[in-house]
Amino acid sequence: MPSSFTQFLKKRFQNQLFDAVSDYVDENINHLDLHSFSVNNIDEYELEEIEIKQVYVDDRPEMSIAFDVLVEASIVVQEYDRHNDSDDRCYQWFRLCCEGDLKLGVSRFKVLEVDVYDKRKNYSHKQSLSDQLVPILYKGDLERVAEDFLQRYFPLALDTPVAIEPTYIANKMGLTVQHCEITDDCSIFGQIYFADSSEKSVKSGTILIDPRVAYIRNLGALNNTIIHECVHWDIHRKAFELERTRNSELSNISTSLNPEKYHKERSATDWMEWHAQALTPKILMPRKMFSQEAYLINKRLIDEEDSRDQLDVIERLIDELAVFFGVSRLAAKIRLVEMGYEEAIGAFNYIDGRYVPTHQWKKGAITSGQTYSISAYDAAIQSVVIPELGALLNSGKYIYVDSHFVLNIPDNLTLDIFGNLTLSQHARHHMDECCLVFDISLKTKSISDSHFILSCVLNRDKDAPYELEIKFHHGYENSTTEKQAEFLKKMVEDNNRIYATLTNDPCDCLEKVLKWRKMSKLELSKKIPCDEKTIRRIFNGESNGSMETMVAICLALYLPPEISFHIIEKSSLTFKMNDSRHQWYKFVLQTFSGKSVREARDFLKTYDVPL
Repeated sequence: MPSSFTQFLKKRFQNQLFDAVSDYVDENINHLDLHSFSVNNIDEYELEEIEIKQVYVDDRPEMSIAFDVLVEASIVVQEYDRHNDSDDRCYQWFRLCCEGDLKLGVSRFKVLEVDVYDKRKNYSHKQSLSDQLVPILYKGDLERVAEDFLQRYFPLALDTPVAIEPTYIANKMGLTVQHCEITDDCSIFGQIYFADSSEKSVKSGTILIDPRVAYIRNLGALNNTIIHECVHWDIHRKAFELERTRNSELSNISTSLNPEKYHKERSATDWMEWHAQALTPKILMPRKMFSQEAYLINKRLIDEEDSRDQLDVIERLIDELAVFFGVSRLAAKIRLVEMGYEEAIGAFNYIDGRYVPTHQWKKGAITSGQTYSISAYDAAIQSVVIPELGALLNSGKYIYVDSHFVLNIPDNLTLDIFGNLTLSQHARHHMDECCLVFDISLKTKSISDSHFILSCVLNRDKDAPYELEIKFHHGYENSTTEKQAEFLKKMVEDNNRIYATLTNDPCDCLEKVLKWRKMSKLELSKKIPCDEKTIRRIFNGESNGSMETMVAICLALYLPPEISFHIIEKSSLTFKMNDSRHQWYKFVLQTFSGKSVREARDFLKTYDVPL
């Protein structure tokens, strides 16, 4: 679905088009510029055939359409004289201006005008519908189309900030909303019936909504689904009726969530779904009124917070707008970004089972297909498969905190109320200065549309349907300040100085780093925690210790990755590439330097790895 209108005309109205051209040729044969090398004067002629070359369809109210049909006509001409008879075949293009009504399979088909078409000239044709009778809409058209929809069905929303009433709009459109379970697994949220279905006893103009959507998702998802189906009815009935000329049993369109269908070359059905998905939030949150309400709520929140920091209020702003307009948190967030609140991009990003702290970056620092946020799993994979990233992490310059690789300097890190390492206020406000950048693509099918990729990034919520593939952005350099560069230089020099003193004796290495960190064996045992005797036996060489214990010792001593790997390598322990636990141990040694053993243990527990 849908069918081709051009093919439909060829099948159903070829004769009518032929007759219209034939009548025109009969009336204008002496005025046609028919080129022939063998016939000078036409004594007889015959329209042999016509071939439809192009159809341009323009939308009209209700189910009416207007369309221009360009045809190439084959005309046989003959000349008689006393010496010799001549004949030839000439070709001429014609334009047929037509109209029709799609209520009953293009009834009231009528050819309004026929004229000669010169394809060398720039004829302008009104074409607001595709060959499948799907509206031709661009991203820049969406706000206008949404406002036109509201002007017809809910004009109050264009003048006053107010929550849209989806059921009221459906009823005003002559539609009936019924709540019932459509599928057992709730994979289909809603259906719009364009024709009666005897099988399900559902009448045309009925919207079926699965009431479980509100419980599985939220009330905003329920409102979204109703308006989504209303949009289908408003702008896609013509495409549906065209398809019914081929499949009379077709009765409905279903709304589900299937990211697999998105690909670079979208079909007409994909465009129909994109229309509904893109227009629905713009209808539920009209541009001017949403912007006005966002400004007022934002001002109130900042005054209440007694702060000029947008990050302090951005999440509350998103939630209040979601409640006010009856939409989901994600929808409100995306709409805020469209209105210029770029801070919303760094809010409510759900990674590794939790929302990461709000953050922002300098405008233009990254593209719509890039991110600073990365899951632990993706981070671990990238650190293994990208040597450049692995080397960078082994240097100890970066630490993995709050789903970001951040420069390991005091200005970027702080402790939360539970004593866990977290991003500082400075880091959260200047991600472009202190965090690594990663490129984003979809794991399903490659899409080059930057707007679609951005929408996927904004949808990094716990209910997000998309799987994102994150890759290290090679060659990207952070714009570090002189102070940061100076600290990193001292840190690297200090690490290198200690590393240069390490021997091949693991016990000697452990004693040196313990002294470097100015820590006793008792203090070390409490940080792990474990029995002090166990620590002494490992340091004295009486026991090699387990991999878990050695990793815990390195973490408790806040050792840089290269030093940790050296000590473990010189012991009898080795990292096994085919052991997933060992790969996770390497990851925490690379990226958790500076974090507590408890934090590393809690993190690894998520992946069923003991420490």
